Amino acid sequence: MSFACILQMISCSEEPQGAAYFTLIDDSNGVFAKDLLVSPVSGVRTFTLISNRNWEISYDHASWIDISPSSGKGVATITVTVTPNDSLLKEDSIYFSIINNSLLVIENLKVKRQNYLATYNGKASITSPIDSICTTCTSTDSTSITSNSVLGFANGDTTLSFNTTIKLRNSFTMGLVFKGNAQTVTENGKVKFVYHGVGTFDFTPLGVIINDPSVTGVKNTIIEAELVGGLLSFQAVIDPDTNGLIKPDVSTVITFEGNR
Repeated sequence: MSFACILQMISCSEEPQGAAYFTLIDDSNGVFAKDLLVSPVSGVRTFTLISNRNWEISYDHASWIDISPSSGKGVATITVTVTPNDSLLKEDSIYFSIINNSLLVIENLKVKRQNYLATYNGKASITSPIDSICTTCTSTDSTSITSNSVLGFANGDTTLSFNTTIKLRNSFTMGLVFKGNAQTVTENGKVKFVYHGVGTFDFTPLGVIINDPSVTGVKNTIIEAELVGGLLSFQAVIDPDTNGLIKPDVSTVITFEGNR
């Protein structure tokens, strides 16, 4: 997610101030990359520009990004300021170039402001009346739950997919797919997405693994999720009541919290 571009040029003519040189270093870690990816929650990135000549930055001006200063001479700190992306779907990109002493040293380097559709990795907790599943399984328990959720978009719906592996007698992978709509809500000046989705879950493969024929059948499943910044959290209820609420001693409940 960061870049360092180091270029050195030797001037063709003899000049009292010596050969022209140019270096641009990402202040975060100095690792080279072709593209600069910016989180949808926005932020500020700084770069150290080292030169002994006049330089100028040109870029596709957009309302969501500012690069300052855009010209100067010698050493400078370049600040890239990006505003939040309030869209689930839209990604924005601009390109910038730098001229040093009339020579093009960086051409069309891409800056991309990401959207919120992504994979989120984190911790899950499962509460179930099924005896063979511990009452509350978490990622720190011996069940060793590892989880990820994918927020995507297809056929006009926002989709949320959840996968987690539970170590029972054999490893059991639980997968859920929901389709629904996300609404944008602004609270305290911050944008969050509230998601409601529906799906189904087939208990039969789990019943086979735990050797319990009563654990079977396709059950309705509902999910309520929130996405704030880079944090996705949700509660999914397998086999809820007619109002989508938890049925005591019947429903299996999954909670998840993870970052992109």
